[in-house]
Amino acid sequence: MNVKQNAALYEKDLENALITHLQDFLLELGKGFCFVSRQQRITLDGEHFFM
Repeated sequence: MNVKQNAALYEKDLENALITHLQDFLLELGKGFCFVSRQQRITLDGEHFFM
């Protein structure tokens, strides 16, 4: 990961680094695997959440 060890981390920076590596891993697996999106929006009781 390209995240500095002693730097103050923001959640979005950590999320971005993890998702990037997960995306690369899934794409390396080849046939039968895909990466759909970085975040998927779900709506519950009129509120939007991203997972």
